[in-house]
Amino acid sequence: MTEAKLAANWAHSTFLKTLPNEIVSIIFFMALEDVRHTSLLKRQYIRQSQEPRQNRLLIAHLLSSVCKKWRHIAVSLPRLWADIDVFLHRQHGDDALSIFRNIIKRSKNAPLTIRLYFEPEDGNTYSYSTITMNQLQPALTILQEESERWQSLKMSVPLKIISDLLRPRMNLSGVRSLYVQSGNQDFHDIGLVSPAENNGLQPRHVSFDNLTMKNIDIIWNRVTYISARHFTTLQAMKVVRSAPLLTHLKLKSVDEHPDPALSTYLPDFIHSNLRHIMYEGVDCSVGGAKTIFSFNIFPALTRVEFYNRAAYTGPGADQDTLTCNILRHSPPLKEMKLYISRPYRPHYLMSVLEAVSPTLTLLEFGPLDGYYRSWSVCNYTPLFKRFATVDDHQKFLPCLKGLIFSSTKLFERWDLVPKFFASHDQQRQRPLKQFIFFIIPTAANNLSGDDIFVPKKVLYQLGRLQRSGFHVHYRSRNRAGTNLLQESIKFHNLSRVASQTEAQAAQLAAPINIPASVS
Repeated sequence: MTEAKLAANWAHSTFLKTLPNEIVSIIFFMALEDVRHTSLLKRQYIRQSQEPRQNRLLIAHLLSSVCKKWRHIAVSLPRLWADIDVFLHRQHGDDALSIFRNIIKRSKNAPLTIRLYFEPEDGNTYSYSTITMNQLQPALTILQEESERWQSLKMSVPLKIISDLLRPRMNLSGVRSLYVQSGNQDFHDIGLVSPAENNGLQPRHVSFDNLTMKNIDIIWNRVTYISARHFTTLQAMKVVRSAPLLTHLKLKSVDEHPDPALSTYLPDFIHSNLRHIMYEGVDCSVGGAKTIFSFNIFPALTRVEFYNRAAYTGPGADQDTLTCNILRHSPPLKEMKLYISRPYRPHYLMSVLEAVSPTLTLLEFGPLDGYYRSWSVCNYTPLFKRFATVDDHQKFLPCLKGLIFSSTKLFERWDLVPKFFASHDQQRQRPLKQFIFFIIPTAANNLSGDDIFVPKKVLYQLGRLQRSGFHVHYRSRNRAGTNLLQESIKFHNLSRVASQTEAQAAQLAAPINIPASVS
């Protein structure tokens, strides 16, 4: 009570007291939006069991308890109460349910954004020993009664709770965003929603795993964004063929093992809208495994991120389904990130790059984390020589602006790097602005030796490039991300290079986001 009185006195002593209700309403929404973004940032580093307690509803309650004026304003704004974090393990007992009903009542007819969490007292997120489904059902019933207002639904709960929430014959046609994180791979199929009792669930954004895919029936006509984990190739094929408006597809830890049912799909299906694909394949010991790239053509594809763990080491091991698709169909790629367990042969990689040469602006490639041994013998000098060939710039990657390369092998041709960039008298040269090389420390490459440093002669040229606005970075891909370009300057005691302006020196020392495989 003391804190509430202090808050009321503070509110009445500021200029907020003189503002009209309409302006105060806008300020309320701005404050809540700031809380939302702060919570999202926190959740990137906090486990589900440690969700930030300062959610939007808590702020809404605080605002409504300061004084009569603020309460009147807060209660009259349905949108203030329509963004709900529901911790189901707390929603039992008359007091908790009464508050929950009051919140729903205050949201009136506003579309609801609902995030469900479940955290039993024993710490086992998927245990039902402390809170039975009978205890949870009253809270679920309150939500079910408002199902026609659901707009965004995020569920970080066990599948059994999802099955009790999504009842047949509910009208879920208004759900635009569906995020399901069951986290429980031990459940068998439990028939969440029978296809025979379709409830009109047709979201635009979807995020879930393979088990959820089996148990929730979705109409795919409106889906534009999919993020999926542990899908089989068959499930991935279903969403590609069933979602004509799909523009963004993220497939994490795809199971690529052969499935006879894939033979029912005809090849060379054209998906005209898919623009961005992030694909992470798991270990597959069978050569010639089929993926979505084996069956489909993506003429609008402009960005691809490919993380491939392939245990197969037989003939053509580096000819994965993505690069084969690129060689066959030459999609208009602008950005391509390739992180693979086995390195491409240099000439094979160059042939792939030639297929997307007219449009590519960013190339990023290197080994997956933990797959470094085979990269120690891979030599990409032929590729870098071609980058440095001035006469070939109009033919090979003429639009390239950024090149990021990681390797366990020391970069031996620093003398070629200045030739990657256009000088003032080479206006027709490619517009490359950034070259980043990450050296990955291993037991074999001995990063403590003098050969780790950039040669003195090249350092002067790189310094001139930096002063001209180009970005050249040489980093150790370890926890500290050591700036080896700066270390080279110190090693050679080059005061002229080191005495650049503070801004240029800061540019050399600026931290770089180190690429890593998808977890």
